[in-house]
Amino acid sequence: MNPLLLGAVIAGGATGVFSFVLLNAGLVAPPSPGSIFALSAMAGSDMFKVWIGIAASAAVSFFVASIIYKFTNSDKELDEAKAESKANKG
Repeated sequence: MNPLLLGAVIAGGATGVFSFVLLNAGLVAPPSPGSIFALSAMAGSDMFKVWIGIAASAAVSFFVASIIYKFTNSDKELDEAKAESKANKG
């Protein structure tokens, strides 16, 4: 778990909102329970624009997360990590 990966979620959300504003897309009602199927059902005639926004948001989230993961990934072996965890537990 890396708390820095929240930055990827924030960047993806901002990209989605920006693309919806840029494409003048939106939903006719809130998508409850928030699944991709409910989102598609509430898109109305702007379904293609909404899917473009979703794809852009996912791409940016993946890109930012891969950069964060690349620079913060430690090359510990599994046995070293287990030993360190066991030592931290007392």
